Amino acid sequence: MALPGYLSRVTMVPDLKLGVAVMSNQESVAHLSIMNHIIDYYLGYSDVDWFDTYKAYDQQRKVRIAAEEEKISTQRDSSSGPSRSQCIHWYLR
Repeated sequence: MALPGYLSRVTMVPDLKLGVAVMSNQESVAHLSIMNHIIDYYLGYSDVDWFDTYKAYDQQRKVRIAAEEEKISTQRDSSSGPSRSQCIHWYLR
C-alpha cells in the first residue's frame, strides 16, 4: 500500500550483496521497471524490456478491471444505493 502519488520498492539480493531501493512520486509501473533493470544489470541479463512488459501488463489489468466493473454494474440493483465503484471513487478523491 502506498500514499497516493508516492511509491517505493526495496529488494535485496543477498547472493550479490545487493540492495536496491526505488522511490517515485508518480503512480505508474516505472518503479518496477527500474528495479528489475538494475537487478538484471547486476545479474548480467539485458534482454528484457521491463518497461514494455509492465506497461502491457498494466493495460491488460485495466481492461480486466473495466470488464469486471461492467459485469458487476449490469448485475446490480440500481435502487440499492451507491455502487462499489462509486464508493471507491469517493474514497480516492
